[in-house]
Amino acid sequence: MSSYEGWLGENVPESVMEDAAGWMAVLDSEGCTLADRMAFTRWLAEDPLHQWGFEELSEVWARLNTLTDVNRLVDHPKVALFSVPKAAERRAFLPTEAGGQRDWSTLAAAAVVVLGACIHLIFSTPSELHRTAVGELQNIVLEDGSRIELNAKSSVEVQIDDRRRQIDLANGEAVFHVEKDERPFVVKTPLGTVSAVGTQFAVHARASTVEVSVIEGLVSVTSSTTNTALTEFESDLLVRFSDEIALLGAGQRIELTRESQKFLTMSRTRIEDELSWRNGEVVFSEKPLMLVLLEMRRYLGTPIFVSDPELNSLRVSGRFSTNDVDSFLARLRDDYGIIIDQESGMTILRARARTN
Repeated sequence: MSSYEGWLGENVPESVMEDAAGWMAVLDSEGCTLADRMAFTRWLAEDPLHQWGFEELSEVWARLNTLTDVNRLVDHPKVALFSVPKAAERRAFLPTEAGGQRDWSTLAAAAVVVLGACIHLIFSTPSELHRTAVGELQNIVLEDGSRIELNAKSSVEVQIDDRRRQIDLANGEAVFHVEKDERPFVVKTPLGTVSAVGTQFAVHARASTVEVSVIEGLVSVTSSTTNTALTEFESDLLVRFSDEIALLGAGQRIELTRESQKFLTMSRTRIEDELSWRNGEVVFSEKPLMLVLLEMRRYLGTPIFVSDPELNSLRVSGRFSTNDVDSFLARLRDDYGIIIDQESGMTILRARARTN
């Protein structure tokens, strides 16, 4: 990598500038999470050189019309709580033109070098893809000791480096057992991001909704569907990231859609019932048959069709095996009086004929 000494001076080590470039890229990316930004503020406070280097990069990026709200984060007194060299002292290290103004073409060229470093930092971390088929469960142990229980018809992409642990859950359901670590543990979904340190929680990502349920510990949930400022500042040195929509504890759940958020409090028993797929069972309580069949297709792989629309709203309750289609159909027949027709490789559900 090219040296930064020619335009920032020897007082800012190249390693600091490389770290600052990495943070610049993370903060400016769509995947930046609450945990990332909290980690950044800790890094910023570790050493005055960190702020010095980051401010210089921020100024370059501002001239390039990017990362427009970084200066507010760095300059705000509630974040910049330590002494840094005066502006005139810092500017003395920067290249100038004859009139005393900065040579921004030189800085822009340096910014290109930094941008290349950022791209390298972002995309050089290898990822692991895990997928499950119909009826298949996986127990994934990560290198940090954390564990993922992946439900059927689900997929996750895992990226772990020295800065963070990121899991992309594009679709499906998983339970996360997070080992405590200095690096944040981040689960990214199409509708939002879940950040934790050491805890247990479940995430179920569907086409239009995402559910996050906390079993133990505390998690932060941010929305990816709103366009918010990077940060907001409050009194008593508190930095609040304005896209955080929930801080959930054990027994709490949030249901996200693109238009709304719904908060629920759940008993430990109910959460365990909803996660009973880990033990080869599913539990339904007054759930419409249409949704029951949609869930069971994840495990049984047998096409089941409803011929009478009135059956779709039939409320179904009970505990069912996820690996025995015959017992599932028998329960529908015996408990709810549904006629089961199996022909041409298809299973068709019909309502029992009414008698006058």
